[in-house]
Amino acid sequence: MWKTARTSILGALLGLALSAGAGNATVLYSNGTVNGTVSAWNISGSFAAANTFDLASSVALEGVDFGAWNTPGETTTSVTWAILDGIPGLGTVLFSGTAPVTSSYIFTNGENYDINFDSFVLPGVSLAAGTYWLELGGAAATNNTSTYWDITGGLSDAWDSSYGDVSFCPSGLIQPETGRCSMVFNINGTTNVPEPSSIGLLAAALMLLGMAFSGRLLSGRA
Repeated sequence: MWKTARTSILGALLGLALSAGAGNATVLYSNGTVNGTVSAWNISGSFAAANTFDLASSVALEGVDFGAWNTPGETTTSVTWAILDGIPGLGTVLFSGTAPVTSSYIFTNGENYDINFDSFVLPGVSLAAGTYWLELGGAAATNNTSTYWDITGGLSDAWDSSYGDVSFCPSGLIQPETGRCSMVFNINGTTNVPEPSSIGLLAAALMLLGMAFSGRLLSGRA
């Protein structure tokens, strides 16, 4: 009976301790909101674009949202993504893949493009605190139309396969008020570092664990 009870208690405490180190899924980084009225970078076929994002702590990434321009009635079906430790062409690719995309329609702009909010899942991507690059390219859409990544003018750095560094918009292009050509996206996931409340919960679990082993929690044995 003692062994059975102790096993049940230890299992519960282990679950408690593990849950203390996990955060809730949330937006870890946001590069602004969808604009849909200025311009956008082509990320279809051989074209690609990339943008920096900052992480304040160790995290597990779960997905990406980004603003997209599509031909009316069309949506993005898949995209090739990569996470690098430096600007494309110079940095090292840390993770990459091709993912199916889900789209949510927002509005149709004055240039007759549907503005969509696209999302895809990142499988098993863990990163330490630091600055990284998110690159999107090879996007496929219904009826083989192109997908464009919405420019929102955030203060992050950006890159385009045709122009190179576009942190500040090249001359001759329509520009946001900031003069920067960065794109809109969210990085979603969970923090790997326990929050203060979770640390207290973990400490309590470990204390109970010690009591269980010492026999103070259960005084009788069978």
